Amino acid sequence: MEQQRWELRPVGVVRSPIADPRAMPVNGVPASVEVFPEFAPALTQIDSNTHVWVITWLHEADRTTLQTRGRHARPGGVERGVFSLRHASRPNPLGLMAARLLRVEGRHLYLDRLDFVDGTPVVDLKRYSPGWDAIFAARTYYETLPRDDPPEQIAADLYLEAVHFLGEPCVEAALAARLLTHIMAAWAIPAKDPALRIGVAPTRLADALQAVSGATLGSGRLHVTAGTAVQFQHGWQCAEVHPRPQLPLEPEAVLGAPESALFGVRYSTLADTV
Repeated sequence: MEQQRWELRPVGVVRSPIADPRAMPVNGVPASVEVFPEFAPALTQIDSNTHVWVITWLHEADRTTLQTRGRHARPGGVERGVFSLRHASRPNPLGLMAARLLRVEGRHLYLDRLDFVDGTPVVDLKRYSPGWDAIFAARTYYETLPRDDPPEQIAADLYLEAVHFLGEPCVEAALAARLLTHIMAAWAIPAKDPALRIGVAPTRLADALQAVSGATLGSGRLHVTAGTAVQFQHGWQCAEVHPRPQLPLEPEAVLGAPESALFGVRYSTLADTV
């Protein structure tokens, strides 16, 4: 097939406090996009959207990489094609990230988080559409396997997922992340294990647990209970988790606190209830 020449024109640039890709946290940092003057009219009414897709050109990425073991690789794990991953290095290194639009000031869009370094060229901006873009049932390969990342990284990933589901950072999102991180480690299961069942009172914590576990009422994996305890069951294993009455007031404090300050756990088996 005859090669065609395509021209990408940057429409703006990322402004971030992080300039070194190696220093960028996995889930990004607060950042902004500066749109160039000639494209300013394209921003009209962009602030009518709560979230936007930011599409960038990863100018420092390796374009020769076709396979890699990725961020969630395990010892002895096979390499995966970059088209099956969100890895930065790929034949055409386009970066893609959905972010909450905090405010617009002239040609500057302030966003809750981006994982693009300072100076990354922006090639397009698109509105995030919940009806088109949100797929709650979607799964990636690393959500179907137990994770061996540090617990704090797992909790941070789950917290971000809960925040996206709930629409704002909150203590309940952080607590759900910490509870599920504990259960995942205790039973060596993935976050969205189809055999994991959760019982919880109908509160904001229930919504957060639904977000991080993928459990729903219709699937039978989520059921409503009374009281403050959260019940987890996986096969014959059971756990009753009791959140502390007094929790930190900020989600960041919940993510960083020792488990003993957040909840207590009582383990049992189905045989114990017979």
